[in-house]
Amino acid sequence: MAMDEGAEFREESEVVEPMLEHGAIVGVRSREQAKICEHKAKVTIIAEGGSGNLCRKLGTYVGDPRAIFMCCQQHMELSNACIAERIGDNIELYLGSAIVPIGYAWIFPKDNIVSVGLGTPLSVVKEQKINLRERLARFVAQHPIAKQKLLGATFLSSQSAMLPHGGMGRDDFRIVSRIHGNGYVIIGDAAGFASPATGEGIYYGMKSAKIAAEVAVDSLQVNDFSETRLAEYHKRVRQSVIYEDMKVGWKIRRMFQESDRSTERVVRASKLDPWFGEMTRKLISGEIPYGSFMKGLYTHPHKLLKALLFY
Repeated sequence: MAMDEGAEFREESEVVEPMLEHGAIVGVRSREQAKICEHKAKVTIIAEGGSGNLCRKLGTYVGDPRAIFMCCQQHMELSNACIAERIGDNIELYLGSAIVPIGYAWIFPKDNIVSVGLGTPLSVVKEQKINLRERLARFVAQHPIAKQKLLGATFLSSQSAMLPHGGMGRDDFRIVSRIHGNGYVIIGDAAGFASPATGEGIYYGMKSAKIAAEVAVDSLQVNDFSETRLAEYHKRVRQSVIYEDMKVGWKIRRMFQESDRSTERVVRASKLDPWFGEMTRKLISGEIPYGSFMKGLYTHPHKLLKALLFY
């Protein structure tokens, strides 16, 4: 759709550095088949994922390891008949520090394929000297439930990635020091826009991209690409569900995910209290924003107290 509207798609093109003039980005340089090319732009939208390459060269990258999930994943071939019988149209999450601390393991069903992976904050990997590939192999081979779900699945490929999260939600845990400047804005994973509670990032990437596009169009109309003008992007992100979910996501993580004990309470509360279980399901499935989940808990304080103290 973008190409139909005039966008140019460049394959085998690695952006290597920003082009700067008088402290403003005026485009990027890329390496294309061993050749360095220059691409001029009035507004550069930095959507480089977790690499931080451009952000480092701009001096905006912070990369706090407490705000980065380290993840590894395998893609495994499994027949659709087995997937339908064992997993169905469900996303399965496996919790507990025996699998991986603070984060979780997952099994995502696809078409004749399942994606199986796990992730935890980079700070935890460093502190506890965790080998995620070994943890994942043990999960696949030894977990009493997962190994039955994956029985007969054959390995296809593996991948690892760093997932920045919680951007703008906490001042002390940051990915980048700012999300806009002279001639540029930063979106998606590059800005840390993934949930600190679940790791979900696709929605926030698309939402921040839409806001960035709208601000870029406004800037083009008035021919102003200054830091002051592009501060409108920061303002609109602050007013959006992105900021609310990043901020509240940290609270949810502290309340329910920092220890096995707190996680067990959430699971028990979800099983024993239909209202709490439905709220948790809606939160994980993305049917309600994080703020609505917390508002529901605060307006039902007896439910929250039972979940935190008695289950």
